[in-house]
Amino acid sequence: MAAEAQKIAEEAYKDPVTALPNRNRFVQTYEEQIHDSTQPEFGTFAITRCTELQSINPNSWFSRG
Repeated sequence: MAAEAQKIAEEAYKDPVTALPNRNRFVQTYEEQIHDSTQPEFGTFAITRCTELQSINPNSWFSRG
């Protein structure tokens, strides 16, 4: 049962197209690292919203096949 639960959790955090971790898993991973950190660290983090990728990707060289 535990193995099946783990498999379901992994699928819930996987992007169906790329099979990469999705945004929810991305956020969860970094929140866990922040809470589990034993030493204070400094860093910069940025998220860029790429709204035009939806129109760029269909016209890109790698989608022509």
